[in-house]
Amino acid sequence: MKTQNKEFMNHTITIVDDSSENLSDELREEYDVDSMEFKPNPFVAHKKLVVELTDDVAEFFQSSQQVNDFLRNQIKQFQKVLSL
Repeated sequence: MKTQNKEFMNHTITIVDDSSENLSDELREEYDVDSMEFKPNPFVAHKKLVVELTDDVAEFFQSSQQVNDFLRNQIKQFQKVLSL
């Protein structure tokens, strides 16, 4: 397993490459996924989408809240233009 450290917004993140591991990701035949019932994960508050910002964009934001506020504002402006 290879790891690589990268800097992102003044934090070090570790990227793990486990593609060299011989892991089998196949289900056994007795698992019939089509007939299974799944429940939502109670530990996940809501859906999250993780987006990696390039350095030139990330330098303008101090937090994910700032990014979200900016994007919400852009969406509102876009919706106003569409409704004209």
